[in-house]
Amino acid sequence: MSVSPEDFRCPISLELMSDPVILATGQTYGRPSIQRWLDTGHRTCPKTKQVLHEVKLIPNYALRSLIHQWAQANGVDIKKPVESYSSAINHVYGSAEREGLAKLRTLIEGLMKSLSALLSRREEAPLVR
Repeated sequence: MSVSPEDFRCPISLELMSDPVILATGQTYGRPSIQRWLDTGHRTCPKTKQVLHEVKLIPNYALRSLIHQWAQANGVDIKKPVESYSSAINHVYGSAEREGLAKLRTLIEGLMKSLSALLSRREEAPLVR
């Protein structure tokens, strides 16, 4: 078995990446490794130490394709990640953003209920002039 090229290995885990993603700094990591890094509260790029103002993980499809081609040619078994709508959302938004979106959705639903109740009461009450 061949040793995988260094660029195909995650800088955090040093394992062959089956699902490489790019941070805002332009650095590529294996999704599980960088997601764990972010989920533990880090907001810096592990390689460059730059502060991450955005924590979106962008799939690196070109590198993923190259890794899978290399793996197939060298008899290395890695599974391609399955894309679904929910996993695509997880690719686009980091965990902090997903949490913020969930809170925002709850807030909007509450505001809509309050507005609906206010309008209902207003329709029931006669206009005072």
